[in-house]
Amino acid sequence: QHIFAIGDWGGMDGSLNPIEGRPHIIAYTWGARAGPSVFPRTRWDMHHKVELCSHKQFIECFNSHGDSSECPDSCGYVAGVDAQPQQLVASAMAERAALMDPGLILNVGDNFY
Repeated sequence: QHIFAIGDWGGMDGSLNPIEGRPHIIAYTWGARAGPSVFPRTRWDMHHKVELCSHKQFIECFNSHGDSSECPDSCGYVAGVDAQPQQLVASAMAERAALMDPGLILNVGDNFY
């Protein structure tokens, strides 16, 4: 029997209408859409000592789809990937599940609040 595990792959639904007058949580211009939208985070080096890409720079990467002088290479933005990582992971899991027929899919991490 095969078991798949996945955790904390993030994302927000940009079409969510918050209650009680709370603000929308949309980080970039095209994030107000139904389905999962990425929340850009500051990127650091492996030892978390050197900031590679600030939150502001990363948002610019998303706004420009990586095509801006304000989006440095150190942000690591990849057009066609960063805009839809949850969908790409879901597709890969579906392909693998068709081959392996998992008996269980385990959701781990802090992605339930």
